[in-house]
Amino acid sequence: MAQALLSTIDLTVGYRNGKRVAEVLKHLNLSLYAGELVCLLGANGIGKSTLLRTISGVQTALNGVVEVNGRDLTAYSSKELSKLVGIVYTDRTLAGALTVEELVSLGRQPYTGFFGRLDDDDHRVVADAIESVGMSHKTHDYVATLSDGERQKAMIARALAQETPIIILDEPTAFLDVASRIETMQLLRQLAQSQQKAILLSTHDVGLSLPLTDRLWLVTADSTVVEGTTEQLIADGTLNNLFPNRNVAFDSVVMDFRVKD
Repeated sequence: MAQALLSTIDLTVGYRNGKRVAEVLKHLNLSLYAGELVCLLGANGIGKSTLLRTISGVQTALNGVVEVNGRDLTAYSSKELSKLVGIVYTDRTLAGALTVEELVSLGRQPYTGFFGRLDDDDHRVVADAIESVGMSHKTHDYVATLSDGERQKAMIARALAQETPIIILDEPTAFLDVASRIETMQLLRQLAQSQQKAILLSTHDVGLSLPLTDRLWLVTADSTVVEGTTEQLIADGTLNNLFPNRNVAFDSVVMDFRVKD
């Protein structure tokens, strides 16, 4: 079997405040592989963002290990890690005064040095990233003039320009309308397959994500994280443990949750 690009070994995530420790999710053994789109699902406030920040190196683990390419995450310098893991956050970008090309060019910072000068190869990578998300016709448009869906594509292109094997996205469809959510999920699926990226995203769009997802990380109501293929976790009923309200059940016919009659 192929080696995981990212794996966690008995990982515990949470927060330290002086001597006080708040454990959010414990004893996690998870993995990401090239060419897969993986969705992280769970109720609001259960720790999804904390987990994403920890495995991407933004937040320190309370216990256990995160490995990237078989090496402890903490052994990498910030510059080394920025060439391995690309991050797209939930927050609306404040880069309205930049053009799409300028925004995406920021993804080349790990390679361009202190002054950020782009050479011909950098410009090619930026152009390819913009083309990969279908935004070539918007290359010179200001980000402020883009729709929410287009802005999210530009942010994904920025992550692509980093040329990282792993891309992590925190609620990438949060501000989007239905059509843009579908388009974004389809784009991420296509990028995972065509560019052999390991793409992990958190989302609340259960019905939309399940048909497009290779594997799931499910944070159940008791804060256990279960990993498996989408088909497996639907078939064994694990999805019914996603929410604490037992009147909410997963309907495998409509591929979404409903309130029990």
